[in-house]
Order: sequence, then C-alpha cells, then structure tokens
Amino acid sequence: SDIEAVLNLPVIEDTFALRAAIYRYDRSGYIRNVAYQDPNKLAGVEVFGAQLSDQIEDRGNRVIEGFRLGALWRVTDRFDIRFTAMGQDSDQDGIPTTDVLHGLYEQSRYARTDGSDEFQTDEMELYSLVLEYGAENWSLVSASSWVDYRADIDWDVGIFLLDSLGGLAEPPVWIYQNNDNERFTQEVRWAWDAGGRWRVLLGAYYEEHTSAFDQDMTWEGVIPSDPDLIWSELQQFSLFTDLRFSMTEHWELAAGARYYDYEVDHLGEFEGNVSTDQSSETSTTGKLGVNWTPDTTRAGENPLVYFTWSQGFRPGFPVGEASPDCDADGDGIIEGVGLPY
Repeated sequence: SDIEAVLNLPVIEDTFALRAAIYRYDRSGYIRNVAYQDPNKLAGVEVFGAQLSDQIEDRGNRVIEGFRLGALWRVTDRFDIRFTAMGQDSDQDGIPTTDVLHGLYEQSRYARTDGSDEFQTDEMELYSLVLEYGAENWSLVSASSWVDYRADIDWDVGIFLLDSLGGLAEPPVWIYQNNDNERFTQEVRWAWDAGGRWRVLLGAYYEEHTSAFDQDMTWEGVIPSDPDLIWSELQQFSLFTDLRFSMTEHWELAAGARYYDYEVDHLGEFEGNVSTDQSSETSTTGKLGVNWTPDTTRAGENPLVYFTWSQGFRPGFPVGEASPDCDADGDGIIEGVGLPY
C-alpha cells in the first residue's frame, strides 16, 4: 500500500513559496523461512542451543517513510534563495535472500538467542541551501549541503560455515554491520558571459566526509563478539575554471583546469590489531576541447561535433599493513596467497 500527500503553498505571491511532500510505502515480503524443517538447523538447535525464528511467512517485508520540504524566496528580481530538506527511513524485517539448498523463494534462518530476528534499516537526512545572484552578464552561485546516512543490518550467516562442520549442524553465527556517513560540501561558482567570444567559469569547492563502518561477528551462546572497525575522514579543497572562446560562429575552443588538495585519515581495528594511516595529495588536472556546430537546412536540428581531452579525479585512501595473522613474517606478502596486501 502507498500513501502520499503533497502541498504547494504560495505564502507571498511571486516572492515566497513552500512545497512539502510526505509518503509511506508498505511492501510485503515474498520469502518463506523453512528453518523448522531444515535438518541442519534442527541439529544446530540440539548441538549449539540455537533458536529458530518465529517469523516464517512475509520475510523481507519493508516499510519506507519519508518527507521532502522545499522553499523558494525571491528576495529581488536578481537574487533567489532555495532551501531543501529531505529525510527517509527504511525498515525491513528479515533479509530478502533465498538459499540454494531450499526451494524457490525459500530460506532457512535462525533467530538470535534473545529472540530478535534478522533486519535491515536505512536512515537518510539531506539539507541543501542555494543562493543565486544573476546580473546582466554574470551570475554568482553558492551551494551548501549536508548529508547524514546510516545503515544497519543483522543477519544469520551460519550457512556459510556449514561445510566446515561436516555439513551436520549449522552453527548460529551472526554478523551485525553498521555504516555511518556524514558529508558537508560547499561550492561557489562565478560565471561570466561577455556577450561576444568569451565565456568564463570560476569556482571553489570544499568537502568534509566522515565514514565509520563497524562489523560485529558472534557465535551465539558460544563465542563472544569480536568487533571490527574502519573509520576514515576526508577533507578536500579545490579551485576550478572553465574557459570558452568562440573563434567563429561555428567553432569554439574550450579549456579548463582543476587544482585540488585533499587529506584522508584512516583507522582500522581487526581482531584487536589497530592501525592508523594517512594519505594526501595536491595536484592539478586539465581539460581541452573543440566544438563545431555545422550549418543545417533541416528545421528542428541542432547538430554538434566535439572533441574533448580531460583528466579525471578521485580521492585515494591509505592501505595499511596486513595483520600478523595474515603476514606472520612481515614481508608484506599474504601467507598462503603469495600476493601483497
């Protein structure tokens, strides 16, 4: 079932307006949990004291709720302010995957010993503020945004360890994962059109991004939790420009450059081993191009032929040393694999 509501409200005519939307989507599941008739699961109950899930039908059912709010304030004929806020929550019972050892749309899953079941949730918030001023032949734009995203998943992974125990009893092994991300960005752009041959774009960009990933693997009732953690923080700043020069009515040259400077701090904890690393880079990328718009006598056609050479950009991240469990002699080569970490 779906429920949606939208409101458009002109608070001050031709000056200030609001638009709001809310929604809720209910999606039923189509996976069936057949653990109660799975001999490997039943053996796990006897051998390890595992607990079967009470949720049999409707595995993977999902509820999505969200909102969006937008506001436009036309301060003057040349100056606009736009604000946007969005949020969405997704809550899913069970993990909607099937097991190849069972029938179509069937899976076999435990519950945790405290009675809780598999689940998956997502939470997102986004806020955006755009200020734009437009003169006769130039414009200035400031765009700010902040995003907060969190995802949690708790699932029974014992089926992956079934063969290690001779295929007789499935261990109640669970993995809980949490992913937290926060990102703030700020961009400023100035565009100028001389009304003749030249067009110029100048801009600056700043970003802060924090990411934390936590994984907790437990053998229910037997082995205590052994959490792993990955945390990173990115800060980057860049300046960029794009220049266009019209040589004739049909030929245009384009050139651009981007200067960037970023730093990434990284922390990892695996099986009690903690490592910290850092990476950074400062450089410049470029772009060159030629555009051709040939004459055409056919109405409605606007052909364009172009050539572009450009360099891409993506921030790197540090890779630490392998843990002693994987690289006992410390030579940087993973034992038994023969490849560097």
